[in-house]
Amino acid sequence: MVEPVRPRDLRPLPLERTSTHIPALDGLRGLAILLVLLFHFTSDGGGSTWVGVITRWVSRLGWCGVDLFFVLSGFLITGILFDAKGSAHYFRNFYMRRVLRIFPLYYGALLVIFVIIPIWRPMNGPQDQRLMQNQHWLWIYAANIPQAITNDWPLETSWVKLNHFWSLAIEEHFYLVWPAIVFAFGRKTLMRICAGCIVVALLLRILVYFYWNDTAAYVLTPCRMDELAMGAMVALAARGPGGIAALLRPARWAAAILFVLLFAIWLLRMEDLNYTVALTVLAAFFAALLVVAVAGAVASRVFSNTVLRFFGKYSYGIYVFHWILSPIIERYFSYQRLGHATGSNFVGVALAMMIAISLSTLVAVLSWHLYEKHFLKLKRFFEYKKEDESWPSAQLVGAAP
Repeated sequence: MVEPVRPRDLRPLPLERTSTHIPALDGLRGLAILLVLLFHFTSDGGGSTWVGVITRWVSRLGWCGVDLFFVLSGFLITGILFDAKGSAHYFRNFYMRRVLRIFPLYYGALLVIFVIIPIWRPMNGPQDQRLMQNQHWLWIYAANIPQAITNDWPLETSWVKLNHFWSLAIEEHFYLVWPAIVFAFGRKTLMRICAGCIVVALLLRILVYFYWNDTAAYVLTPCRMDELAMGAMVALAARGPGGIAALLRPARWAAAILFVLLFAIWLLRMEDLNYTVALTVLAAFFAALLVVAVAGAVASRVFSNTVLRFFGKYSYGIYVFHWILSPIIERYFSYQRLGHATGSNFVGVALAMMIAISLSTLVAVLSWHLYEKHFLKLKRFFEYKKEDESWPSAQLVGAAP
């Protein structure tokens, strides 16, 4: 098992290790995908019993997994881009490495669903037709647009669900715009831009929520850029004097205070707050948690454990596949069927959840080893290189402002 990264261990590292191979970050990614899985696969099978109360609470906690993904993405991508400034082929290398990582699985899934499957399964039903009519949004990474326009979730049928691709659209929009901004400005200016994005996103989300619709407020990229900006700001602050270790003490306090504030907001059960202010507070909490997980000795051990890192490694594939497979899983492994077979509603709920998570993970692991990793081998042709032998100059500790 790889030893957790402690503050004293954060010495200059090659770009890829600094940006993506700190074990605790893999663990945070694993936590994010587990939250998503719990949210989608925890069935409310207990009614008003204690089982129902527990499963409802677990499910409610799980919805924030996507928010953690956004904060992590802002942190990792900004770190990669900032460290690569001044390297040869800055834009080409970044975009090609992103293409090799995300396009094969994304477009492979769309190819199977919209080209191969219809050969033997005609898309004739009303839901099928609606999905086919909206498929162009998926091909151009804009799944969140029809959702915002219709205030609905139109990208699903009785046999496949693609509505979760809205978050992948936001990620792609971030990849398209942010490299040029990082390239054009210095660290302190970028931090001011991040702060501006956080404020603007919150204001936009409030306006869209009250004057358009709640789905648009939740899925449109400008309304969610505060979470990406929170992660980006941490990455930039970590490359300032003192590095990420200097952020640890204030991050601990911030995480505790923000957790209490979030708990208070959720206790109020006010949907208006959940769709607006709570998302910014949640992003700030996850940004603080990220610092604690990377720089705190105890938290680093927790988030560097083998289980979380395993799920973190395959998180992209699990995210893509889990909701696509959910109609099939529900059909054959519903908690009602399993509860009836075992004679226990509780056992049925637990088994349904474990089977859904296991099948989603199995498909993702197979996809990684049989398909995705072969594209990733091509990344060697797009390495970041600088003429200055002292590069990388901006690291997680002691970088110049």
